Amino acid sequence: MRFSRLFLAAALAALSLLPSLAKADNEPFTGWFAEQAEPEKKWGFMLFGGKMSARSFAGTLMPFNGSEYADINFVGGALNHYVGHWRYLDFEVEGGAGYQFAEGTENDSGQIWLAYYVRYDNFPWNEYIKTTIAVNTGINYAFKQTAFEESFSSSQGTKNLMHYLAPEVTFAAPGYDDFEAVFRLHHRSAVNGLFGCTNCRNNMVTFGIRGKF
Repeated sequence: MRFSRLFLAAALAALSLLPSLAKADNEPFTGWFAEQAEPEKKWGFMLFGGKMSARSFAGTLMPFNGSEYADINFVGGALNHYVGHWRYLDFEVEGGAGYQFAEGTENDSGQIWLAYYVRYDNFPWNEYIKTTIAVNTGINYAFKQTAFEESFSSSQGTKNLMHYLAPEVTFAAPGYDDFEAVFRLHHRSAVNGLFGCTNCRNNMVTFGIRGKF
């Protein structure tokens, strides 16, 4: 079965469990731009994994022409910390490590990253499914220059250090949001030559679980 079908099945299974756990005394929707309250639990740890997309970042994020995956897998973990908020936006820092692997070794490599996230969660359906969206900027260091990235790069070759961009959407049962399902596009690239190479990139479509403490 194609990875996209398995990924969709996992997503639907996770989401189907959330409404049944929701509490009856949820707070009502107070507006798209309501002031955020400081969370009681400021730390989170996520375990996640997924598969390499063979398309560009835009083509992976908006697969209007269908999905296409390379036979490269990824597993990782990330620790994040709430550092403050401004009106309806939360700010977080994250550090993480992961490993990509495939048959053979030319695409096997560990990687680490540091990122700064901005998160929004004032959605009117939160009393049924607590939802957040987040986007980040950061840096990602791969310990090995992989064949997959080299295949997209120009004559300079790929680089170990690149920009890290990993937008995510999370879902949790209201009142039980210490655990949330996370859908993340784990992306590293040179930002059109800013990090020393052109077109080199790496896009992992991932799913994970985050616990807060």
